[in-house]
Amino acid sequence: MSSIVEQDIRLINLETGGNQAYIFASNKLRNVVGASELLYRVGTRYVEQAVDEATGRGFSVTYIAEEAPIEATQGEAIEAVIATSGKALLLARSEEVAKRFVRSWSRIVLSEAPGLDAVAVYSREAVDPSLPLSSSSKNSFLQAFRETSRQMTLLRAQGQASPLARFQRLPIAAECTYSGLPAVGLEAGKGGGDPLPVAGPALAQRKASRDEDFKARMQGLFPEGWKSGLFEDEGLKSLEGRDWLAVVHADGNGLGQLFIDLDRWVNALKNGAATGRDYIRCYREFSSALDVISRETFREAVEAVWGEKSPRALPIVPVVVGGDDLTAVMDGYRGIDFTRTFMEKFCKKTQDHEAVRPILEKAGLPRLGMCAGISIAKPHFPFSQSYNMAEDLMQSAKEVKKQYGKDSISLDFHILYDSVATSASDVRKSLTIREEQDGSQQERHLTAKPYVVSRGSREKPDDAGKTNEEKAELERQHEAWSRVHDFGAFQRAVDVLVRVEASSKKPLLPSSQAHAVRESLFSEHLKTQEAEWAFLMNTYRDFAAQWRKVSADSPSLYVDLEKTGKDGVFHHYTHFLDALEAAKFEAPGREKEKGSSRDEEATA
Repeated sequence: MSSIVEQDIRLINLETGGNQAYIFASNKLRNVVGASELLYRVGTRYVEQAVDEATGRGFSVTYIAEEAPIEATQGEAIEAVIATSGKALLLARSEEVAKRFVRSWSRIVLSEAPGLDAVAVYSREAVDPSLPLSSSSKNSFLQAFRETSRQMTLLRAQGQASPLARFQRLPIAAECTYSGLPAVGLEAGKGGGDPLPVAGPALAQRKASRDEDFKARMQGLFPEGWKSGLFEDEGLKSLEGRDWLAVVHADGNGLGQLFIDLDRWVNALKNGAATGRDYIRCYREFSSALDVISRETFREAVEAVWGEKSPRALPIVPVVVGGDDLTAVMDGYRGIDFTRTFMEKFCKKTQDHEAVRPILEKAGLPRLGMCAGISIAKPHFPFSQSYNMAEDLMQSAKEVKKQYGKDSISLDFHILYDSVATSASDVRKSLTIREEQDGSQQERHLTAKPYVVSRGSREKPDDAGKTNEEKAELERQHEAWSRVHDFGAFQRAVDVLVRVEASSKKPLLPSSQAHAVRESLFSEHLKTQEAEWAFLMNTYRDFAAQWRKVSADSPSLYVDLEKTGKDGVFHHYTHFLDALEAAKFEAPGREKEKGSSRDEEATA
């Protein structure tokens, strides 16, 4: 160990904070994609530049898997452990080299990405990667990692000033057109109009969004020869002329905890004899594999959803694609289909990847799971509000983990007709109606979201310590919950509502009748609704035959989820309203040009 300590190897830990707030601080999509690019550069391009300045070595994150162990090198050296969007870990030989790197990197970040919260620290003690991973020595890699992480937490909690403190209002300054921060310069107005005052962060973001390297990186996310259309004619032209836009936000289930416990799984892989170098190798391979899987999955999902190479720019703008995160803006008619396709392909790839599968197996997971929120709104709707709704919906979709485990796949969506309801919980409250019937409390849920796209490995509820009767009741409730939130049932309901008669080409259920059912869901009591629905099913026999396929061969409008617990409330869920709203977005061939659909007012 002494020889390694004499080399004085230091661990450098750098990370950004407040990423979501930084990316989505503006309602302008150009600023949003530019902010995302700057966040990516902090852990990649700026790390490359700082390594070059500190050591004179040309380093590229593209070849990070080929990094030589720093113990096997001579002189002033830096080895990159990981270098990804907003985060990097490096090993530097000598405290002086570590200081030089941190100074260079900090200067670059301050200059190129003003307003971004980014911190870099290095370990106080020398690091010996050859020490066992379980070692409590202050020189072990894991102890150094934990120490630097604590340093960053303390810096932010005690001594690190907010980036907003850099942008004071005194002396008086004009307000930025895009962010509300004090302006530091002017940008040419659209169409040759008056110059617009712009803040430092907004200028940096807009500059990054026009950078050729950024365009090339984004183009690499699309199938070869396909046009992303991100920045044609200095504008996001691929989204112009769309009737609806979908903001998709997807996130993996439990990946953060998986990284926290990574030392356990690496040690298990090595039968309890793992070293710091083993941890470095697994961490690097696992992190790099997730980035590769994300990019490959995005490319394959684009190809699968759009079907064939388009001569025009594709109406999808990736904002964040990396690790287990996806944020994208796209044509509203493709939002649900694209999200489902992406999640299924991503999770399948984690199950098969040679660098990911061993870690997941030790963690007791057959694959990574994922959940997503989809906010669909008109193009003029404020982007930040639509994103906030998508994030809310993504959190709602995570409820599925409680039923099926972390490897489940789920989604939630909402179509925004106005900005009155600002959160998913507000929307759910407005779609929940409580009433009394036959002396018992009834609660009608006019939505069955979130939906389970794919169940995880935990098919049954945890019934440890329960009696046989309690187990049977728990299983019954679990199966009822499954019928309610099944994505397949939702898709079958959509299919019934858009299906047409072979001869007349008219819908099995006329739109006037569909909207009458919708109105009764809000205005009539449960018994009245059931009577009207029975009459409708008797009148439209072809529709009735197809509707029975929606949920367990049942002709009912509702799926019942009876609860005999403390509340004593009978819960009833329907797929009808979800399917009616989503029909125009889920049905094949329903994509329309701007201004061609005018039925949303009737649906709203």
